[in-house]
Amino acid sequence: MSQWATGNRYLTDEEMTNNAATMLTALTSAGWTKNAVCGAMGNMQSESRINPGVWQNLAVNWNLGYGFVQWTPATKLKSWADARGLDYRSGDTQVQRIIWETEEDGRQWLQTAEYPISFKEFIASTESPEYLASAFLHNYERPASFDTESTRQQQARHWFDTLGDGFTFTPRLDDTGMQGSPYYYSLNPFYQSGYGLPNCTCYAWGRRYEITGEAPQTSLGNANGWWDYNQANDVYPSGQEPKIGAIACYDYEPGGHVAIVEQINEDGSVVMSNSGYGSQTYFYLTTSTAAQDYMQPGYFPEGARFEGFIYLPFTITPGGGSGGSTTGAQIHHIEMKNQASMKVVFKNESVQTFVRSNGGIWIPKST
Repeated sequence: MSQWATGNRYLTDEEMTNNAATMLTALTSAGWTKNAVCGAMGNMQSESRINPGVWQNLAVNWNLGYGFVQWTPATKLKSWADARGLDYRSGDTQVQRIIWETEEDGRQWLQTAEYPISFKEFIASTESPEYLASAFLHNYERPASFDTESTRQQQARHWFDTLGDGFTFTPRLDDTGMQGSPYYYSLNPFYQSGYGLPNCTCYAWGRRYEITGEAPQTSLGNANGWWDYNQANDVYPSGQEPKIGAIACYDYEPGGHVAIVEQINEDGSVVMSNSGYGSQTYFYLTTSTAAQDYMQPGYFPEGARFEGFIYLPFTITPGGGSGGSTTGAQIHHIEMKNQASMKVVFKNESVQTFVRSNGGIWIPKST
């Protein structure tokens, strides 16, 4: 489940940026181009400050607008959500509604002479964010006045330039939000080929996509081929030290195993999320140590061999942050707003800003 800032109020700039980053991940995962997402968000900023919980003019009135795009009357959104057993106030529900609208012109999108493109063509477009902001305004929002068109174009450009290739990392310690998620289902090549959950490769591929917002370039074969594939093709950095978000690779017959590093505890033990082909549980956690070759007893067959970790395409080097020491602290989540800096929030509530070095390594920013 996504983490949206919400409420019948005007969001702060920081809250709106959080929602913009979340929206970018949600819609690009559904097949939208970044250009299209930013064009739409240029409009959402004017409509709601990208807030799923705000009413038009802050007045609770079902005849007025509500939500990200200010569906008017608000009953349009609520009736649609109620019919599907969804909470109309949820940002995830509203994203689902927008995706549903793309499936058929006329649900919300109407082509105009100025912008004669379908909604499906819009979401796949690589036209400029400014052009797509105008297309969304004319074909989707269709206001009585177009006085704010240039402002919406500027906002679309702002999101396109500042969001970069950002992502948000939150440790996955249960299966909340997995059921039906496109990372694990519709966008997942293992699911598409009949090898969906429970299956470690389907899960690990989907989890990496969920973390980074980009389709992983891993092997699409059995788990015991992932390490060799990555080594042969030099796709991602790798090593023997556990790091957040890394893929742990194991070799044994038949098939091997892959898992995702979610948390590194103060005692050095590593919590990993897993799924298993042919098992009855499509999600489970293991905790193991280096002395155990990162294999929790009882979960691996005799002869299993730990090969190494396939890392995310960047490295986090812990350092002192605000609100307390980060040495050995568990990461709660990461907020990456552009390609040059990011904020790491630790479970002890300390916060550390990191900047990317010339060599591509993330290091603590000096205070």
